[in-house]
Parts: sequence; structure tokens; C-alpha cells
Amino acid sequence: KEVVDQTIDYLTETGLLDDRKFAQWWTESRMHGGWGPRRIVQELKMKGINNEIIDEETKQDWKGVARQVLEKEQPKLNTLPSMKRRMKMQQLLLRRGFSFDTISSIV
Repeated sequence: KEVVDQTIDYLTETGLLDDRKFAQWWTESRMHGGWGPRRIVQELKMKGINNEIIDEETKQDWKGVARQVLEKEQPKLNTLPSMKRRMKMQQLLLRRGFSFDTISSIV
């Protein structure tokens, strides 16, 4: 136990063990992968990150991320009839972890 405590203290002092930095890095990397806030929040909670840190680090412009996801899928979606395309876009963003408000404003 003493060795573990010393190791944790050392890692914290050197900045290698920092939940805030980790949450920031995780959020940015997942955003670039096209994942939405609901998914990222769930992942951070599973990793034991404090809710306060999660709330701070996931305050982003999610509409921009959602648009990027749809732009990437646009060639596939353009071949579909308009109603089916709209439904596929909504389902895609929902699976990716975007909120209904973001989805409805984008689609």
C-alpha cells in the first residue's frame, strides 16, 4: 500500500496522473473521430472521471462535429430518397452519441 501511495503521489506531482488533462485529451480525440457528447460522457464516466470535470470538458460546439460526420457520409447518403436519407442521417448521429436537439438542428 505504501509503494502504491508513493507512486500515485509521484505521478500526480509530475502531472502524469491528471483527470482533467486526460478528460480533455479523450474528448478532443473522440470528437475528431466523430463521436458525440453523450457517448463521450458515458466513456469518461466508465473511466471514473468526476462529473464536474466531464461537464467542463464536454462543453463544445457539437453541431460542427455532427456536420463533419454527415459530410463524411454524404456520398452514401446522396443516393437515397430524401425521407430515407433524413432517417439515416438521424440514426447515424444518434448512434454516434449526439443529442436530439443537435440532430434536429442539423438534419
